[in-house]
Amino acid sequence: LKTGLKTGLKTGLKTGLKTGLKTGLKTGLKTGLKTGLKTDLKTGDIDGVILNLIKDNNKIPISKIAQKIGRSLTATKDRISNLKSKGLIERIGPNKGGYWRVL
Repeated sequence: LKTGLKTGLKTGLKTGLKTGLKTGLKTGLKTGLKTGLKTDLKTGDIDGVILNLIKDNNKIPISKIAQKIGRSLTATKDRISNLKSKGLIERIGPNKGGYWRVL
């Protein structure tokens, strides 16, 4: 019983620590990268990045743009709306099956 408990605790701690560290690192890196992107990109830079993403793939969905620039879907939609109102981009066709055109 004494040996079994000792071994069980040892194994549990080792596995728990390993899993905990792995999860912590993964979460920390993800959060750090996302925060770094948000901090580094200024509003004007974001517009440029969005335009480049659209130039690279004119069928890119807004959700993918949001993910790549590290912004929320709502914030990305606002930036795209602003680019549309400035006459820099337009959407041809429906959301599904349509494409972007950089003017």
